[in-house]
Amino acid sequence: VLPGAKITVKNKDTNLTREAVTNSQGYYQLTFLPLGEYTVVAEAQGFARTTRNAIVELATVRAADFQLQLSSVAAEVTVSADAAL
Repeated sequence: VLPGAKITVKNKDTNLTREAVTNSQGYYQLTFLPLGEYTVVAEAQGFARTTRNAIVELATVRAADFQLQLSSVAAEVTVSADAAL
């Protein structure tokens, strides 16, 4: 369960894009999408972006579940000092 994740769907033929945000239980819903093939992207801060394909068909409910992986964390530390005279 990941609340606040951003879900973006993009129609491969028309480039129609719609967005949703997961609720407190990790669910989202996008309704009345035109028929066609879509790319579905899930992203949340601290997690790697995940993409999958989906087909929207007439009178069909589709579930697109995601398992987001933690993104790699990188840190850079710079230390500089001047010598005392």
